[in-house]
Amino acid sequence: MNDPGDAVAPWWEALRSGAVVELALVRIDLVGPSFPWKELPDVGYLQRRVRYTAGVEYLARALGAIQPLAWSEDAATLVLGAASGEALAALAFRALKELWERVHIDLQLSARVAAHLVRSPWTRELVEDAERSLRGWMAALPPGAAALSEDLALALPPPDVRELAPCGLVLDGAPSYIFPQSAARGAPPATQRDQTWAALRGYAQSPELRRIRYVGFRLRRSEPPSLDLRDVFVSPRLDVSSPRTSAAERSARGIEGGSSEPSGERVRLARHPMGKGFQELFARHRHLVLLGDPGSGKTTLLRWLAITAAAGRFVLASESGAAERLLPLPVSVGQLAELRRCAERREVSVVEALGRYFQERGAGDEAMVREALTRELEAGRCLVLLDGLDEVRSTEREELQRWLASFAAAHPRNRFVVTSRIVGYTGFDLPGRVEATLRPFDREQVERYVSAWHRAYVRWKGPEDAAASTDEADVLAGKLLAAIDASPRLGSLAGNPFLLAALALIHRAEGRLPRHRVQAYAMISRTLCETWAAARRLSASGASDAVMAYEEEALPILGKLALAMHERYPAGVAPEPFVVEALSEALGAQAGVSGEEGLLAARRFLEKSGRELGILMERGAQAWGFMHLTLQEFFAAAGLHAMERFEEVALARLFDARWSEVIRLGVGYMALEQKRPAAARAFVERVLSWEEPEPRRWVTSVLRKQVPIAALLAAEAGEALPVAQQERVAAAMAAWVVEPPSLDAPREFLRELAVTELGGRVAEALLEEWLDDESPARRSMAGLALGELRSNAAVERLVSLLADADASVRHCASLALESIGGDVVERQLEALVESGPPEIKKSDRGTPSGSPGAPP
Repeated sequence: MNDPGDAVAPWWEALRSGAVVELALVRIDLVGPSFPWKELPDVGYLQRRVRYTAGVEYLARALGAIQPLAWSEDAATLVLGAASGEALAALAFRALKELWERVHIDLQLSARVAAHLVRSPWTRELVEDAERSLRGWMAALPPGAAALSEDLALALPPPDVRELAPCGLVLDGAPSYIFPQSAARGAPPATQRDQTWAALRGYAQSPELRRIRYVGFRLRRSEPPSLDLRDVFVSPRLDVSSPRTSAAERSARGIEGGSSEPSGERVRLARHPMGKGFQELFARHRHLVLLGDPGSGKTTLLRWLAITAAAGRFVLASESGAAERLLPLPVSVGQLAELRRCAERREVSVVEALGRYFQERGAGDEAMVREALTRELEAGRCLVLLDGLDEVRSTEREELQRWLASFAAAHPRNRFVVTSRIVGYTGFDLPGRVEATLRPFDREQVERYVSAWHRAYVRWKGPEDAAASTDEADVLAGKLLAAIDASPRLGSLAGNPFLLAALALIHRAEGRLPRHRVQAYAMISRTLCETWAAARRLSASGASDAVMAYEEEALPILGKLALAMHERYPAGVAPEPFVVEALSEALGAQAGVSGEEGLLAARRFLEKSGRELGILMERGAQAWGFMHLTLQEFFAAAGLHAMERFEEVALARLFDARWSEVIRLGVGYMALEQKRPAAARAFVERVLSWEEPEPRRWVTSVLRKQVPIAALLAAEAGEALPVAQQERVAAAMAAWVVEPPSLDAPREFLRELAVTELGGRVAEALLEEWLDDESPARRSMAGLALGELRSNAAVERLVSLLADADASVRHCASLALESIGGDVVERQLEALVESGPPEIKKSDRGTPSGSPGAPP
């Protein structure tokens, strides 16, 4: 039995003055006479009253309400605070329902019940002030009814909300909800204004915004996954920058021409290594401009913000720090521009366009919506979310931005959040704005996203056992994170939320990431070309029609552009004239267009692949690059194959480190995407036996650089190579490793091979041929190589080398064991300590004393 002194202190004892707390207040008050009575009631009634008091006290203790419970005649308030956010709302609703059912069904008494959520700095007067509001609110309730504040009702999940009915009773400036629904007949009805708020909130909570559909990835189920955005959302971190001067501001100041900023990146503010959290910025600033690259999560962030605001003041305050009752207005700027373009009157106002915009999304009659928006905007109660400021035709972009800026200037009391791609952004005249750029995910955010994504996915599948589904999700998330860690190239993609989601989908579809990354790159590239625009639910007008045929259009044209960029601009950023010229040449070869027609076609292609599909992106003023440098390398390899120049270029650049990745991807592409295993086998064999002509013959005859390169290429080709050829390459690699041109040379190659099947074959060759070699130097190098390869199969042999006669061999064996680590090494070392010679001691690090880092 536990010692009473070990009991956990009640949560309310930890309350500190000034600290922000989240509390739920659930108040119950009997309807009818209280003591003293003029006439003695019957015994049954007295018994029910005693049971009423005892029942309230019991429920208060069971739910963790502040004790002791304070009574005022027949009324008591349960103050709950052991949970937070939506969990606290669920706890409050449970308390309200159980109190109501206990009194009205079990005891046949009549009572009024009310519940509300409070988020505020803690003071002793906080509960008293909230109780005072509750008492006045409850007085207008019909007997036998329970009332929920809007903050509480909107924070509940849909099944609970369906048990409620809206009513016109007002608490803290917001309408209330009644339980049970039948009790609403005795309460004031909801007003038209309340109905408009509900309709606009309904759009913000609709599947169009709330569900993320991952189209384009061929999973085993017939339909693409559709996950709840809030389940997978990971809040971004941002870098704050000095605001860019807009065209309107430059004109007002008499500045002519383009931007007044100097070339290069704008001045960064708040250079915190972790960046600023979005919630911090949103809580402190009413007007934000958020910039980011394609796939960085701009649209997802606005959708999350709309959904959160639609969940009411309490949830918005809990998740963003802004304690305001706001009407969310999520708007695609591209689609709003289309409405303006099609309007009968050119001078249509933004409010008129918004009326039509939300009517088309089921929020009610256009005139009614427009009237409601006018009223709420004038009162400063709106959260205006403008997504994709740059996703408008270049010919009308400046005029449209002036139109929107004038609207924002006329309604400065509202909150505005505007998004744009980084380079497409030329400034937006939003008074008092703060501009910030979304940072790539760091490791902690990647882990959170991968875990949340897998849990949401197994829920979407409809599992019967929730606990088992969570376990399954966590196992799969761990495998994906391990796969990302094992491949630095794939891991580099994970900082982009879109590409991270793509990796998660591919991993889920196959049960793992493809054994060969070229397959993952091909799947991502195809999706970008064919379906990503359709998946962007708040994207530019017409983007859903932006599709590019992958084999016929993307590979040959983007392949030639990528190859040209890799030759001239390997860092991945090229001037726009160069990009247009390269595209024009590619289109000329592909479609037979040339001259001015070819240049025009190239610009259209650039617009489509860049602004609409996101494969290419602006990297600076009049400069372009691929969405990720990895995609440039992939398309360069595919382009070489499209031009049938792969072997020619690859052999000419074989020892140029800058071309290593392109050549490796080219072999993988040949073997696995083009399905040409014979060609891949022949090329790997040719590289293994390659001899450089004079005067560079020493590269292959002395340094034997062709050997590790052939091993990397064989790993890319994978099962396309016969086992005998894989073993031959592995044996050559093992021989190169034990007598390398320099001590550090093998490390880079071995780490790349460690996560491939060929790495296992190299480890086998080292174990069979070199670990018992008569030369201590070769034994040492073999041991170190097995450590770099993380070979568990080598642990027992490496442990035996700890007793080798040569000190350098013992030292290298201990370093290898430290590199491998894990339970297998621990067990072998424990067995050695128990049975080995007395001079072998187990150090605190799990390796023999004096071995890691010690001199031989």
